[in-house]
Amino acid sequence: MKDRMNRAIEEMRNEEDNYFEAGTRGRKKSLTLVGAVLLAFIIASVSVVGGLGGVSSAVADGTDGTNQTYSPAANGDEHDHGADGDHQHSYAWRTTKDATENEDGEMAYTCTGCGQVLYRIAISGAGAFNEKIADQISKAPKNGTVQVSTDRWSSFNKVVRDALQARPDVTLELTYLDGAYKGNQMKVVIPAGTDVSKLFDENGYAGFTFLGKTLGATQIKK
Repeated sequence: MKDRMNRAIEEMRNEEDNYFEAGTRGRKKSLTLVGAVLLAFIIASVSVVGGLGGVSSAVADGTDGTNQTYSPAANGDEHDHGADGDHQHSYAWRTTKDATENEDGEMAYTCTGCGQVLYRIAISGAGAFNEKIADQISKAPKNGTVQVSTDRWSSFNKVVRDALQARPDVTLELTYLDGAYKGNQMKVVIPAGTDVSKLFDENGYAGFTFLGKTLGATQIKK
């Protein structure tokens, strides 16, 4: 059981590497190394029932501030067999539901032969949110302005940074809440020509509150 779970972690890390090497635009996955570390922490606390029984589910905070549920399948056990008694399981991560900017997706660690699901993990919709904005920036008219409004998300990631660096003529206007899912509605503008590398941290993230303090956000009166 331990070997199989360790293999699942390693394959998820490989999925992450392939994801960033291929580029994130047009992809619906939002895996991060933090997710892999969280999964490793969860697996460290897994309890095996009755020697070969089911594995307990666990919940951990996701990188976007929401809860991600890692739920091992109820029929996962130490035996590699199928309905005919001689099937050798071979597992791989598969996207079972694409994430959108308004709804999380899901990946499942699934047997490629029989379809048995061993683990499930949420895919944060934050990736889809950022990819949509990056796409709007790249397709904006010359010297255009992209307007973004959200009451769910609280940061941009590296795809938005890269898109702004590729299109320094574009202005980005952001409307957000200054609290987690609540608070005052604020507006901040990233003017065209801004050196956005100074607005994003070493991991490629820029929190909206930080942008507001740095660039001078204004409150939108209701």
